[in-house]
Amino acid sequence: MIAKRAVWEAYQQVKANRGAAGIDDEAIAMFEQNLSRNLYKLWNRSCTIFGNGRVGHNPTAIESSRYNSETMALDFKEMRRKAEEGSCVSQGVLGICLLYGIELDVDYAEAYRWLSAAADQRASRPTLHLAHMHQKGLGIPVNVRQAIKLFTSVARPSDSTDAFPARIELGRIFANRLRCTGRSN
Repeated sequence: MIAKRAVWEAYQQVKANRGAAGIDDEAIAMFEQNLSRNLYKLWNRSCTIFGNGRVGHNPTAIESSRYNSETMALDFKEMRRKAEEGSCVSQGVLGICLLYGIELDVDYAEAYRWLSAAADQRASRPTLHLAHMHQKGLGIPVNVRQAIKLFTSVARPSDSTDAFPARIELGRIFANRLRCTGRSN
């Protein structure tokens, strides 16, 4: 897990270094035009457990979670309100934060609640994390069949950014099952 403070400090170091454009040809002035969104994207992409993509598929996740670049904090009261109203993005972000203790205490029951709500709306990233809960028995009994079902639902669409990590997890499950049974095909 990468702390938001670390992203902020890295940004400050780049800025102190006169912020010349990097390999992406984006100068610090361009980056700062949408500072909050850009910092959130860096943090989110750096710390997601499955390693690629953004939370859900909604580019308004940053606005929905009310990320504040000054305090480096998410507005969880607002996020919870939006989650209660049915916001898939807020449900997913809140569930992930509760699952891994990101700025909130770990609460598996609440994580399960919010991840399930987002997964019911077919959000791929929350579905991955929900599958992980079933696979590892995080706050719920281990249910590998349900994990396989959830990972498969994310792995099927080839255009999903979350398809690859879902396939990796399915491969791990099946490889482990083969190892346990002693079969090679």
